[in-house]
Amino acid sequence: MPECDIISMDCDESTFLPKIVNFQNGQLQPNNERKLQCAAYLNPKTNKTVMALATNKMLYTGEEDTENNLCYTLLTIRNKKTNKIRLVPVNMVSLNVEMPKINALLDNTLNNSQISVRDLNKQFGSKKTKRRTEQMERMKLNVSNVEEELKQTVAEIEVKEEDLVAPTMDESEKSYRPPMNRNASSPSQVYDLKTIIQQEYLDTLVDLANEVLENPIENDKFTPFVATSISTLKKLSTTSLEKYQLLLYIDAILKFFKMPVQTLKRKKLELDPYPEKLVQKILQDFTVFSDNSRSRPMSMRDKATCYIIILALMVMDYRLELEELSKTLGVGLKKLLDVSRVLGAQPASGKEKNVIVLKLPLPTAPTGLGKRKRK
Repeated sequence: MPECDIISMDCDESTFLPKIVNFQNGQLQPNNERKLQCAAYLNPKTNKTVMALATNKMLYTGEEDTENNLCYTLLTIRNKKTNKIRLVPVNMVSLNVEMPKINALLDNTLNNSQISVRDLNKQFGSKKTKRRTEQMERMKLNVSNVEEELKQTVAEIEVKEEDLVAPTMDESEKSYRPPMNRNASSPSQVYDLKTIIQQEYLDTLVDLANEVLENPIENDKFTPFVATSISTLKKLSTTSLEKYQLLLYIDAILKFFKMPVQTLKRKKLELDPYPEKLVQKILQDFTVFSDNSRSRPMSMRDKATCYIIILALMVMDYRLELEELSKTLGVGLKKLLDVSRVLGAQPASGKEKNVIVLKLPLPTAPTGLGKRKRK
């Protein structure tokens, strides 16, 4: 075994020692050493050196382990010309994949790239590019400043107790439905028919009502709800002419709301087979006249829905199935049930979920028809 003489020994542990690293989840491929970016940092908490090696896609970090070293690890370096060697102490570091830091590294690279592109645009870009770059810089907001301004704005807002009270039915909502008599002694006294349609308008439907009463029902002549209701009355052998008149008035209202809004611009509105006097009554009750023209806002549709439910309850002896009416009106069952509660009707007990009844005592008045949410 060849012998060697130690000429001198210099060992200063306070200096930065070389590191020998190993990868816990893999190994370094040959000829890839120069593709790695290497850096060393001091961890202020442990006062130990942290090594970081990065590729294009991964970041590896590890902290040197000096506590468990029972002896020195030496690296031998030989000079071929002088045949002298040096023994250099080194520390071992195990590297692991650092996933959270990958995103930070990529974000850093991206930000640096964006800054470089911005600077290049300012120096060598066209006038349009320079102007666009300057506009983008001016549009950037300082998030911390915005947060402070928002906090100050919110702190200055005062919330009054009256603003937290649930809204009640205003005057416009009350006008959607006829007056309700809460002191009524029977369901027939809750609503007065004269407040919905006067006798002079019902008289215009006498001939049509007699025709419906004496002849077989023609389904295609009426809206589905009215056709079904007429069939129900005929099965019950009901001879009350007034009930058929009310159904015809309901049919006229339903047909009116099925018509396109553009038809309101006509000088004379026709609603076959109903007389002009009744059509004018519908225009008066369910449209809004302004600026020499008529419109049909959603409030008028709500009003018509209230009138139809009340009239249908009168026809069906204050017990009404809502499913067919929902389909004809194009309104959901939940909305019809909500409107029915405002009108004093209640869902029937048992399994008949879509049936409402008007009975005494009347329930307490709800707050209103409810506000529509803007989308």
